[in-house]
Amino acid sequence: MDVYKAAPSTTATGSSSWYYGEGMDGAAHREGLLQGRSGTLLYTPVGEVSGNMRFNLLVTPFKTAGQGFSVADLFMDVVLQFDNVSLTGYGLRFIRTIKHGNTVDAYLVRYDQGAVTALSQPFTTTCFKPSCRIAVSIIDGVLTAKAWQEGAEAPQTLSVDTTTAPSSPYHSAVFLQAVVPVSRSLGGAGVLYNGGSSTMIDEVELGWD
Repeated sequence: MDVYKAAPSTTATGSSSWYYGEGMDGAAHREGLLQGRSGTLLYTPVGEVSGNMRFNLLVTPFKTAGQGFSVADLFMDVVLQFDNVSLTGYGLRFIRTIKHGNTVDAYLVRYDQGAVTALSQPFTTTCFKPSCRIAVSIIDGVLTAKAWQEGAEAPQTLSVDTTTAPSSPYHSAVFLQAVVPVSRSLGGAGVLYNGGSSTMIDEVELGWD
C-alpha cells in the first residue's frame, strides 16, 4: 500500500497515519484499521485491470450520532478507478456540515490531479454511524455509490434530495449514480481521510472484471 499527500487538507504522516488497534466510543470492543486525525491509504493492483471495478467497505465511526467527523467540513473519500500517483479518479465523499448535528452529506466526486469536483448534489443522511456499509462501483461507465446501516437492506432506489421538505429532512441510506467515461484502465482504490475523530475500517473488498 502506498501513502501519499493527497491534498493540502488531507495530510498523510507515514506509518503513523494508519494502524491496527482497538476502537473507542462507537467502535468500542472492536478491533480494526484506524487512522489518526487524517491519513491517506491507497492501493495499486499488480498487473492488468479492466475499467469495471467494485469497492465495498464496512466502517465504524467513533462518533455515534451520525455526524461522522469532529467538526464541519471534515470528510472521508472512498475512491476507485484511481491513479494513486497523480490522484486522478472517482469516489464517494462523506462530509460533516452545519445543517444537522446527526447527519453527514454524501456526494459523488471526481479527482483530477488532486483537485476535487462534485459529480452529484449532496444528499443528507444519518447512515454514517456504527456501523455503515459502503459499496462503490464503476460498471460500464456508471459510477454508483450506496451506503446504509449494517443489518438493514441496501437501498434499491436512487436517492432524491428532499432536504427542503420539513417532513423528511434527511434519510437513512444513500444511493447515488453518475455517468463517467468508459475508457479508463486505472485500477487503484483507497480511503482519503480527513475526519479528526477516527473511523474504524472493519472490512474491505475489492473486485475487478
